[in-house]
Amino acid sequence: MRLWRSKKIERCGEIINGIQYELHGVGCAIHFPTESVDFDYGSNNRIDGFDAWRLYIYASDRPLKYKKYCDKKIVEKELNEYIASGRIEKMSPSDNLYILKK
Repeated sequence: MRLWRSKKIERCGEIINGIQYELHGVGCAIHFPTESVDFDYGSNNRIDGFDAWRLYIYASDRPLKYKKYCDKKIVEKELNEYIASGRIEKMSPSDNLYILKK
């Protein structure tokens, strides 16, 4: 992100062999030939945070593998169950991303 904001790299470009990146807001989308992964940088530059939207988008890009989770309401319901059970926690008080509890 610093390289983009300091104009040392473009906001979008190719990493290698058709793999594209797209920097946005506080995150990055990586586009592979057959799928994409989108993440935001969390506190301490962590990239392992997730929320209902990111889980839904991930599943929707892989419908044969995650058919059940192509329904955003199911993702939200199960995410809330995980939060209530204490199996996941907020990455930090300043964002809305979650991480698996250690």
